[in-house]
Amino acid sequence: MIKRLIVAVLFITTVSQSIKAQIDNTASLLTDIETITSDSLTIQRASGQKIVVVWPYRKNIQKAVAWEELLDNFQADFKKVSKEIPDYDYYHINYIQKKELVVNQVVGKQTFTVNENDGIDYVKSNLCLLKSENLGISIEFTDHEELLDASLKQDIANAIAQVKNRFYISSISPERHLFDAKNNEMLPRQRRKYKLFVPLGVQLGVLRNKPYLEMRPGIGVTVDNRAYIALHYSFMSQFNDQRRTTEFDHYIGMSSGTLPHGFGSEVGVLVKSGISNNKDLALRAGINYRTRGGILMSAQYYIDTSVERVNGTIDFGFSIGYGF
Repeated sequence: MIKRLIVAVLFITTVSQSIKAQIDNTASLLTDIETITSDSLTIQRASGQKIVVVWPYRKNIQKAVAWEELLDNFQADFKKVSKEIPDYDYYHINYIQKKELVVNQVVGKQTFTVNENDGIDYVKSNLCLLKSENLGISIEFTDHEELLDASLKQDIANAIAQVKNRFYISSISPERHLFDAKNNEMLPRQRRKYKLFVPLGVQLGVLRNKPYLEMRPGIGVTVDNRAYIALHYSFMSQFNDQRRTTEFDHYIGMSSGTLPHGFGSEVGVLVKSGISNNKDLALRAGINYRTRGGILMSAQYYIDTSVERVNGTIDFGFSIGYGF
């Protein structure tokens, strides 16, 4: 009962931290919302500024995502207050659908485009962020009147009409679409960037009411610096009070998750048993959450393959550590 309560508390803590991180970082829509669990469409406008639409992974943007309703609600609400916008040099507009509209003064962004024939073009970019429950739209603009212009909605509609929804077979294959509004065409898909890395981790945990220490070296691959998949060889050590010696279990496992922080999962197989307290725990699996600082919190279940067990075949454990 105590172990299940601890696992439940761990799960609630990780979920609450994830929600808090999303609330505290509304202004970083392009990096925090456009994660491995979302699809996105980037629209390059004739002015050189961009619109980014982000929606849930595997949803059909043309049928199952209410982007038009979000934009209409924003324009209707913004029209009521647009004349009251302070005369800031640079600012961000944050809009939560039918709940909140905030204008914040910020350090600005200046874009200079060098053209061989026409010289240098200067674009002053402010940012407008629209959010609903499961949708985000980021809009770069120079003057706030552009946010009420009919061309804004038309550019998004033209781009979405050309999005092709593909059949997904992997949880690490979200879609990244790039649309050229000036030429009204979808640009070729960018190739994914794969990179080898060495995941290292250390965990301090509790299993069957006894503490253990685990080292987790491995090798893995990152995908677009947004997700990873890795193979681990784990050394779990536990002190045996009766024998006054340290015992070891060895697991081969696989893990995957989002980068640089977020949820992940893992699975492992026992390849060498040496811990008396953990006899016959041949398989394990679990979920984890890694914070921005690299702290990894995990909840696992272990499957006991012995035939002597009469109270069930699953043991729960939890751990906290650093790394992967």
